[in-house]
Amino acid sequence: MPSTGAPSTESLAALSRFFTDCPDLIGPTALTTAALLLDDLSGAALVHGHTVNSPGMNWLVNAAAEATLQRLRSREQPIRPASETAPLLDRLRAALRDAGLDAVPGTRSGVTVAVPPGRPTSVSSSELTIALHRGWELTINSAGSSVVSVRAPVTENGAVEIAGIVRDILSGGHGNPFR
Repeated sequence: MPSTGAPSTESLAALSRFFTDCPDLIGPTALTTAALLLDDLSGAALVHGHTVNSPGMNWLVNAAAEATLQRLRSREQPIRPASETAPLLDRLRAALRDAGLDAVPGTRSGVTVAVPPGRPTSVSSSELTIALHRGWELTINSAGSSVVSVRAPVTENGAVEIAGIVRDILSGGHGNPFR
């Protein structure tokens, strides 16, 4: 029976450490989903006589993380039509405004956020763009900028998660995702 409810603090900590080196940004739903899967895998390992914290069992963390990331990989999702993305982008703009950020419609499938004065050094532009094609992506509007995938559900709740991640980036509470 799959785990429901809150994942263990051990699984959350292990996956937070794992995702630190991930080139993608990981939303709270993805982290929780991976941690619940790790709890289930750890429980199955214990039933079969394995000690979860023993050396060589780190593959369980890798398995939970990779399975979750695979499910949320944007390149394997269909390109969403405007009729599907428009309400999600509206929700994203509202959530960004609720977070105190100036968000305006960007391209057909995106939202542009004005970077506030005193921005962290990781954001070298006056604007940050959030796009929704196959999944959520962030980029800063400057030449040579990288595109960063964000692993979060493509739902209204996912849009709220994206707004929180953008707020954290622009307040300096998140490392440099554009490295």
